[in-house]
Amino acid sequence: MKYERPLKRESQIKEFELGTHAARITTVNRTKSKKGNDMFVLSIVGKNEEKGAFYLTFGNDYTEDNLRYLLASIQDNGVEIPDVDFGYNRETFDFLKNKEVYIKVEEQEYKGKVRHAVTNFLTLEEFEENDEYEESEAADEGW
Repeated sequence: MKYERPLKRESQIKEFELGTHAARITTVNRTKSKKGNDMFVLSIVGKNEEKGAFYLTFGNDYTEDNLRYLLASIQDNGVEIPDVDFGYNRETFDFLKNKEVYIKVEEQEYKGKVRHAVTNFLTLEEFEENDEYEESEAADEGW
C-alpha cells in the first residue's frame, strides 16, 4: 500500500438502507427539542446491525399519530399494549425499551447534508406491502 494521508475519517456507523426494515428500539433517552418541547430519542438497531434514531417529540401536531403508529408497530410484533396513559412519562419511557418495530427509512436533509433517516413506524400490513413491492421490483431488474 502506498501511503496517502487520510483527509476525513469516515463514519463507522452502518446506516439503514432506504426502504422498510424490521428493527428494535434499543434505548430511549429523554431530552428537549430545539423548540423546548419534551422529546424521547429512540435508538434503533436493524437486523444487520444498522443504526438509526427517531425523535419522538411531544406537544406538536404529529405527536399522537407518531405515538399511535409506534405502538401499533410494537403490537404487530406480538407485544400486548398495556392500558396506560402514553405520553412523556416514565411508563412510556420504560415500555418502549427493547421493543421490536417496523420502520421506514427515507432521505432527509440535515445541516445541509442528505442522510438516511428513520421517518415513520409502520404497521405489519404497511411493512409487508412495502416489502413485497421491493421484492417484485428486484425481480423485475433481471429482465
